[in-house]
Amino acid sequence: VKDGEDKFCHEVKSTASGIFEKAGELFEEGGK
Repeated sequence: VKDGEDKFCHEVKSTASGIFEKAGELFEEGGK
């Protein structure tokens, strides 16, 4: 695996997890 591709995958994964975290927070807020 090339370093560039590995870095890209890592960034996408961390961004996705951050988005899911935010979505989860918003969902919990809306459920209250």
